Amino acid sequence: LSGALGIDSDPERIKVAKFLTTAHIRFECLPIEKFSPEREFDLVTIAQAFQYLPLSSLRTIHRALRSGGTIAVFWKYPDPYSRTTE
Repeated sequence: LSGALGIDSDPERIKVAKFLTTAHIRFECLPIEKFSPEREFDLVTIAQAFQYLPLSSLRTIHRALRSGGTIAVFWKYPDPYSRTTE
């Protein structure tokens, strides 16, 4: 994961991410609206936020993605077969 970058606007989530990772990842605490990519990435992941991002942020993410790169979008959703709710 050389050159990996993690971004989140919540300092507590950055703190937890730093604690949980063993890989060499640089973390920045800033909103996606203030992210200005310095280079291109092979992979961009977006968790729990894609549906809330403004179009301008999606354009920024697109600029950060290397040609032929991958965007992985994921979020948590209720299990329709679960008997419990969160």
